[in-house]
Amino acid sequence: MIILHENLRDEAFHTAKAVHRCYNIPLKIMNADLSEIFKPIPQFNGYLESVDSLYDMLTVNFPNDAVMVLTGRDLYTGDKSRDDEWIFGYSIGDFQIVSTARMKCEDNSPSDTLEVPLERFLKRFTSMAIHELGHSLVKAEHYKPTSWVNINNGLIQPLGKHCTDNTCVMYEVIDIKTPPRTEGYLLLGDEKRFDAGLDEHIERMRKDWFCDDCRNAITITDKYRAKA
Repeated sequence: MIILHENLRDEAFHTAKAVHRCYNIPLKIMNADLSEIFKPIPQFNGYLESVDSLYDMLTVNFPNDAVMVLTGRDLYTGDKSRDDEWIFGYSIGDFQIVSTARMKCEDNSPSDTLEVPLERFLKRFTSMAIHELGHSLVKAEHYKPTSWVNINNGLIQPLGKHCTDNTCVMYEVIDIKTPPRTEGYLLLGDEKRFDAGLDEHIERMRKDWFCDDCRNAITITDKYRAKA
């Protein structure tokens, strides 16, 4: 597997160590400039996630490898809402992407400057990397559809399927801190959840990352087993 980073050498090495310990797969670290891939959103000072463009580029350049992209760009799924459309990362096929932009402050404010203890930042980043990689490697059957529901403007943002156990790394998070009940909630299946803050999730997460159902469903394919 390749970890492709945009001038995030320390984060890449830390993530590689955690991924190797968690999934026992070989890794290679590479630096890259992905400016041609991400479309700027000037009004947000951010970038569209560019799933298709990134997928096409990685497929052409790394046809036989799984790739995780690490970036400091503030990523959005759309250009309508600064508050609701930003993301920590995503997974598509054997490719994942994780952004550090929203992990450096006490709240989810995008920043290039580290404003929280380094250990907390690394825990945030690592857990998100393990989570996004899990979407490719954990073939669990107990997952339920999840969405972020903003009760003030009616927005419902689909977030894919996730584990129902909030001590598992494959549980979904929607912010650094759980949003107040007056703002919205995580919809997991038909159930409203008010525990989807990243920092809180890290505190209660299992030391070995996964619930039993998810751990038993981990399937490492050839693209990940190949010697990097």
